[in-house]
Amino acid sequence: MARKKSAHHRAPAPRVPAAELSLPKPRWTPLSLALLAPLLAVTLALTLGYLWNEDFWWYLSTGEAVLADGGIPERDPLLYTSGEGSWVHHSWLWTVLVALLHRAAGIEGVVVFGALLAAALITLVYTTRAVDRFGLVNALLAAGVIVAAHQRLCLKSEMVTWLLLVVYWRLLERDVLFTWPFSWRVGALFAGLQAAWANLHGGYPLGIFAVLAYAVGSWIERRRPWRRGAGDVAAPADGGRSLFLLVPVLLLVSLAHPSLLRGRLELLGTLAGSATARLMGEGGDPLVLEWQPVFPSGDLSTRVLWLLLAAVGLLSFRAARGPRAWPRLLLFAGLAALSATAVRHVTALAIATAIAGIANLADRGYLATEAPRRARKERSPLLRLAYPAAAAGLAVFLLMAAAGLWLARSHFDPGTSRGSFFTVNPRAVSPGAAEFLLRHRPPGPVFNDFATGGYLAWRLHPTYQFFIDSRILEPELVTEYKRMLTYPSAWREAERKYGFRTAVLGNYSKTFRSPVGEALRSDPRWTLVYLDPHAAVFVRDAGGGSALAAAGDVPAETAQVPFLAPRGSAPARLAGLASRPFFHQEPSLYLTEYLAVLGTAGKLTATEELASQALDERPGDPLLLRQRCAARQALGNPTGALADCEAAYRQRGDDVGILTLYAFVLRQQGRTDEARALLQKAKELSPGDPQVASLERALSGRRRR
Repeated sequence: MARKKSAHHRAPAPRVPAAELSLPKPRWTPLSLALLAPLLAVTLALTLGYLWNEDFWWYLSTGEAVLADGGIPERDPLLYTSGEGSWVHHSWLWTVLVALLHRAAGIEGVVVFGALLAAALITLVYTTRAVDRFGLVNALLAAGVIVAAHQRLCLKSEMVTWLLLVVYWRLLERDVLFTWPFSWRVGALFAGLQAAWANLHGGYPLGIFAVLAYAVGSWIERRRPWRRGAGDVAAPADGGRSLFLLVPVLLLVSLAHPSLLRGRLELLGTLAGSATARLMGEGGDPLVLEWQPVFPSGDLSTRVLWLLLAAVGLLSFRAARGPRAWPRLLLFAGLAALSATAVRHVTALAIATAIAGIANLADRGYLATEAPRRARKERSPLLRLAYPAAAAGLAVFLLMAAAGLWLARSHFDPGTSRGSFFTVNPRAVSPGAAEFLLRHRPPGPVFNDFATGGYLAWRLHPTYQFFIDSRILEPELVTEYKRMLTYPSAWREAERKYGFRTAVLGNYSKTFRSPVGEALRSDPRWTLVYLDPHAAVFVRDAGGGSALAAAGDVPAETAQVPFLAPRGSAPARLAGLASRPFFHQEPSLYLTEYLAVLGTAGKLTATEELASQALDERPGDPLLLRQRCAARQALGNPTGALADCEAAYRQRGDDVGILTLYAFVLRQQGRTDEARALLQKAKELSPGDPQVASLERALSGRRRR
């Protein structure tokens, strides 16, 4: 009796509101997993349909170099601009893995492997916890990861970092990590994963940070429990002591690298923003767009996405409860801060928002898989139907986006990968130029642009070495390259320094239409010997009568218009619109840039014919009309040029390029007052535009005369 009495006098259990007691714990059901299928359809349509990664080609070439050397070379064998000890190869194991897969299964096999990694990432995010009976919350947050990553899901080595980050996070949520004594099996698992991560990608410090965040968060939880209402679970008994001991172990195993300590500290700059990682230019701005900070230099859509993800993630902590709430908050805050430092890191915030949001809502019991019967009866018929309808609508949208992604892949392919199930990035490859160099062997050294260096090295090494590629490990070289594209004097200085004899200029990195391209076209020592929808090749001292010049300069006219996306049926257009958030590209922009390249190269007849052929498929397209207008004006057809510019202006009266060209055509026909009115409108839309200012000066000079 005494024992029973004492039991009755124990401290009362915390009171739990009836509303919370009525919410059952979410659990997985086939219905709650249903939305995973359309999510994976989008993921696979993107990653199987597009090899949209300019780094992929140097994965292959450097992986083969490591295999051939039997270790990491001290000097980059692919670039003649590299120095001794300059090749800090932070993803050596990833490149070796890609090279071995390529040997075994070809590029197609490597693409399938990358798609499986992306599918695994989305699956792990979606299945973090069961939240609601239709999986709507899980699907929305996982879709946010795809939107944030978009083209970066396509075989980037950073996929290893995002995948392992999710694995770490899910392991750290398990109670077994907060027991004492600490299980050596768990420690061995983390040590093995960390050693692999340190050799696969330079983002391995995120694993150490995740463990440290959970250790510190657990320590805080013991002293200041996260209380969002009664019924909170007790904090871990060891207060994170086991995880604190794990941190130095992970630091040590991160040094397990063939080159030992060489470059390990510098690789922390991937997170901290070191000079090597960020590649700062003379004005303090990042030289590579993906390293631009989200605020203030990122584009508007990236800033809006960051704010939306941060807001959703923070709001989810209103539903959080211990004992993992503090660790989640610390890790979320760290990843949010990291993502603000560079556009390429926004994926980290999307993953943090998804994992923290799903876990917080699941722990609180929100949107449970089986709502109480009384609660279901009390809902109005409209509310009972709204949630299933939203889940069905999301499924339809995702399936349409997957169809749009898959159908659109061929629009980006001007013949590069016909016969394959994927298309390659037009910015990053130049297959025709590579074949031309292999067939005719023009002399080196070769100047090339930043985007195509990896592809050219893969195709042409060891026959040629190249000037630059996308490994971005030497800031001085990237700074010099950027100056060459901006200042003609810098190009002439580099030409004397390196002795360039051949230049391969990509059409879509704007190199051809940069001051470098202008210098090559205007210099009688340089001859354009090859041009196709991807790139142009110039050779020095190859006179018009030489065999090299006669062999090249492939006709610009093609049997099929490259990068032409037909308007298609209404369902196809809807699918294309649905796919736009997941793939931020428009094939017509590549077509108009190619037409601009043809016009700049003096192939005016080919420009007019190709634009006319494209307009037969897409009548009234303002960008195509603009390019044909420019070609017709240069060919001495002012009537046709005026008609094209008028039609383009009616479609896109807010396009500065169209306004400027239309004003120029009107000026040539003596309609200067109308030209000035258009220029004023263009000046309001884009103050400081050099073309507008130049034409305005010309009109002012005519008026004074």
